[in-house]
Amino acid sequence: EHGNMRVSLRYKTPGGLSLGDWVQTQRRLRRGKCQSGVLTQQQIDKLDSIGMVWETRTETAWSRGLEAAKRYHQQYGDLQVPLKYKDDTGFALGNWLNNTRARYRSGGLSQSQVAVLEAMGMVWNVVDSRWEYCYAEAARYYEQHGDLGFPKNYRTDTGLRLGPWLENQRTSYLKGTLPADKIQRLEAIGMLWEGRNDRQWRQAYEAAKKYFCTHGNLEVPYDYLTPEGIRLGQWVVRQRRMYKKSLSGKGKVNRR
Repeated sequence: EHGNMRVSLRYKTPGGLSLGDWVQTQRRLRRGKCQSGVLTQQQIDKLDSIGMVWETRTETAWSRGLEAAKRYHQQYGDLQVPLKYKDDTGFALGNWLNNTRARYRSGGLSQSQVAVLEAMGMVWNVVDSRWEYCYAEAARYYEQHGDLGFPKNYRTDTGLRLGPWLENQRTSYLKGTLPADKIQRLEAIGMLWEGRNDRQWRQAYEAAKKYFCTHGNLEVPYDYLTPEGIRLGQWVVRQRRMYKKSLSGKGKVNRR
């Protein structure tokens, strides 16, 4: 009638036979977990002939999830899977990994299950998992572009807000709350702890210093462009404006 032997535990036939419980008992008998008897090879063969599933539902779900995890790891090199991620077969791998973490915290995983996942880089702490996922995306960007010079509001193709995440790392670093191992790993992929504006100002300042050494002044033509592409003339004008504005602000304070 159903084409399989995936009988739910509570299933009863129209005649009242607890078929689900009986099938579960056959599994236990084959594993030697029932003291009431054993299965003969003939009985095993007869059950196999009608598609007997010897794994429990939980074991089947684990096997399917593990295979999906292996495919993801083979493709991406880690298990930093977004929560809503589904693979090409429609398997909700992100949700499966989240549930697996919950089982790990409650002691519901065997040592072999823990080992096989950790061998693929499984991170059990959700917060650490999020960090590792973002770091992996930042590393991919670095491999493609050679730097981490994306805007503060940058999002990846998957919708990950990588720009704000990187700014949070920078803020934590400046506050002295970012762990040393994370600092080292970020610096390994080109992390600059100063912000984009600070970095651009420093680059322009270095260009201005070079101009001064060459010309002896900072009377830079407005349209002057450095060989590096910095609009130095416009930058110098902005510095003058900002300086005058700061003086004006101080004057207002003194008058008060």
